[in-house]
Amino acid sequence: MAVMEIRPVTRADLPAIRDLFLRSVQEVAIRDYTPSQCAAWTAGAEKPGWTERFLITWTIGAFCEDQLAGFANLESPTQLDCFYVHPDFQRQGVGTALLNAIVAQARSQGAVFLQSDISLTAEPFFRRQGWKAVRRNQVCRGDQVLINTTMRKTWG
Repeated sequence: MAVMEIRPVTRADLPAIRDLFLRSVQEVAIRDYTPSQCAAWTAGAEKPGWTERFLITWTIGAFCEDQLAGFANLESPTQLDCFYVHPDFQRQGVGTALLNAIVAQARSQGAVFLQSDISLTAEPFFRRQGWKAVRRNQVCRGDQVLINTTMRKTWG
């Protein structure tokens, strides 16, 4: 893989974030969710302004030769909101690099843990990174129910 740069996202990155999100759910999460569930999951990204939240939260992207390979954001110092890796960059260290940067940012803000609602697809990755399951959730999106797991990583 080419050299990876982790940096804050800018307004110019928002179309790539939307596209990456859609492809990640439609091409990767489809292994664990039905097509109807994936469509319900991504329906919000079709709304104008969906990506704007990434400009008001701490959001970083992993870039390989100027291509967005993944992104993640903190909703608060202890709450990881979004965490997605492009289908073409799976299992190449992008997720680990993003998570390390997110943890470093949370720690710099005084957090002693991070928590997030993790998809069935991403759960094995987070378990390998030392995250522990807190509870299973059923999330309603339109007429679909999606299962995810609230997970937490604590440090001393």
